[in-house]
Amino acid sequence: MKTSQRNIVIGIALLLVLAFGIVVARCGPDSDEPVKRQLGPGLGGGFIPPTKIGTGTGGGGGISAVVADSPMTGSGSAGSHLKFSDGTSAGQLLAWNGTAWAANNYCGDPSQRYCFLEEFEFGTTCSSGKFAGNASGTGASCTYTANTDGHPGVVSMQTGTTVTSGIRWSLGSGVVLGGGQGIYTTKSLVMVQNLSTTVIEYLFKFGFSEPSSNAESVDAIEAVYDRPVTGDKWALKTCSNSVCTTTICDGTGGTVNKPILALTWYTAEITLNAAGTSATLAINGQVCATNTTNIPTGSTRATSIGAQCFNNTGTVPANQICYVDYTAAMLPFGVAR
Repeated sequence: MKTSQRNIVIGIALLLVLAFGIVVARCGPDSDEPVKRQLGPGLGGGFIPPTKIGTGTGGGGGISAVVADSPMTGSGSAGSHLKFSDGTSAGQLLAWNGTAWAANNYCGDPSQRYCFLEEFEFGTTCSSGKFAGNASGTGASCTYTANTDGHPGVVSMQTGTTVTSGIRWSLGSGVVLGGGQGIYTTKSLVMVQNLSTTVIEYLFKFGFSEPSSNAESVDAIEAVYDRPVTGDKWALKTCSNSVCTTTICDGTGGTVNKPILALTWYTAEITLNAAGTSATLAINGQVCATNTTNIPTGSTRATSIGAQCFNNTGTVPANQICYVDYTAAMLPFGVAR
């Protein structure tokens, strides 16, 4: 072999040895390079850094570290992230909604919480699934429609043609709120056929409610549309032993303006903090009202989960329709069952 060829072979061999040594050094027991290559920096592509379980930023998001009282951060498309407990409530889950981390408490460990979802897919009377309902007054009725325009089950609550005629339904058992057990939530997707007027007035309310008749609830935390009181706005109403506080989502006093339009779907979510001292109403994901007074807590002020749609006042009572696509709720347990 010529000297030049021999030198080339030796050079290549030396380069291979050097490269192998670098790989061994970087992949040894004290190196995190394999983890970095497998999990990435937690940015852009949604990889997870080795020093913590993800930053939650970028396209895929990743998973953030589980640290008590230290919520994860992140950005990305709605529904692409899932957060473990942030230390504010046992077993609490948060999900990224495209703007911020938000409660995602409607399902989870059944030993920690009771959760349900009613889709109103089937029914022949105003009772459906978990709810016991009642229609009172001439012409009041419930109609169930399945799989319509992307809504897999809708109940139409139609008022009657007499004053105070209408529909009400609720869970059969009482719901005890507060007591430090955790965060209580209920959420519904709703719509009204027509806006209320001075001639034809009706009232629509739902949430933590105990509608035993077409009248005001004794103990409740409700989303309310009651035009003589709220105008064409959503409002949060809390009642304890028939003493009530109503906060209108009209953009004043720290509230956010949330008008109501006919034939428009709205998500309405009511949340009560673990201490039972603060209730909020969020419309389409944005908190618009907060109440800290007349909140029903404890066994003596037990309520339920329900809804009402009935003629309130007006000179010409007529059929009005309130639509509910679904109702979901999460009730935490103080001690795991």
